[in-house]
Amino acid sequence: MGRTMQSDEVGCNNWSANAALMETGCKDFDTLQGWKLVMATLDRRKANVKKILAQWGDPIPAFLMDKVEEYLPHDVSVLFDVKKGDDGSYIYTRSPTWIHSDIMDDNIHMKQCCPSESADTHLGMNAIFEEKLWKWCPSHILDFSDLSIGDPLADLIPIHLDVFRGETRLLNRLLESYKLPSLQTLQRMTEKKMQKNFAKPSYKAMCFCILHEENVLGAIFSLWKELRTAKSWVEVEETVWGELNSYTSE
Repeated sequence: MGRTMQSDEVGCNNWSANAALMETGCKDFDTLQGWKLVMATLDRRKANVKKILAQWGDPIPAFLMDKVEEYLPHDVSVLFDVKKGDDGSYIYTRSPTWIHSDIMDDNIHMKQCCPSESADTHLGMNAIFEEKLWKWCPSHILDFSDLSIGDPLADLIPIHLDVFRGETRLLNRLLESYKLPSLQTLQRMTEKKMQKNFAKPSYKAMCFCILHEENVLGAIFSLWKELRTAKSWVEVEETVWGELNSYTSE
């Protein structure tokens, strides 16, 4: 499952999901303005993050709610390939990408593929019945009503939590084919830069979960019940998203 699916066909269409963004055609799209829209959205959620988490409540641990502002970056621009110049202006190193925002199991169309090589043969009534095991393969992604722009890492959140149910083996298999650009840049980072939290894909993913418009944290603490006694957000980050830090595109 990756960019070979129908998600590629949305390129230069206009969608109503994000009116402020979609007023601009793809050919004339202002990359910097696109990142500003993304960061402004996260800034608004960050300003009210403790209130939002309190409203969501259980199973999010109260202890972690109290620590959430300490964990999040002061400036959300560090989560993207956007840097601030000496004059305060933004400098971007890559463009935001289209993201589906809702790739859950009910939005993935499956088709029946070729049968597997193994088959069960049953003898009876002078006849041989061969029972083939058919495979189901993803063919299309459905429902682009929440189409937006941002970091492609954001689309991994519903896939890993809802489709894969937190199964690391499936996440690794997806990464082998998906080739996330934000993760490929990780290979070019120096060890010194990697020591900074915001340079780690796992940190970015965890921040996106906390600042998500949906109650993604509820899903996390339901899948990993042991994390309800976690002592820090770093512990949650490493358990859920730590595998991203060892990803390479080679």
